[in-house]
Amino acid sequence: MGLQEIIDGILSEAEKKAQAIVKEAQASKEKIIEEAKIRAQENKKNFLNEKEKEIKNQAKNILIQANLEKKRLILKAQREIIDEVLESFLKHLDKNNFPKKKIIFKDKEKQEDLTPEEYLRDIKEKFEIEVARILKFDEENS
Repeated sequence: MGLQEIIDGILSEAEKKAQAIVKEAQASKEKIIEEAKIRAQENKKNFLNEKEKEIKNQAKNILIQANLEKKRLILKAQREIIDEVLESFLKHLDKNNFPKKKIIFKDKEKQEDLTPEEYLRDIKEKFEIEVARILKFDEENS
């Protein structure tokens, strides 16, 4: 066997090993790319799921705040109406004929007329309770 044949054999063997290494590297590269694609899809899915949860929570919070604001405005309007009705009621009352309040002392009892403010406060409290009861009844039946 001549020197050229030995060199050709070595080159041929090196070429085969190089092709095997390239083929193995190509397979490894494709596997890495496929795994990266799978991880990217999983990351994308997780990211989208997380963002969807955040958006749902934000929407829920906005609805809660809107409902609270609506209830606050309704309550404010109810109180304004109650105040107007009671003020009008008080104007039409006979100022000399207010109900009496009983004051109990240690050794005696005394009755005095309620002041307009006291009478209005007592009526307002009862009126608010009754209005709330009526409104609750309406909400349940609608």
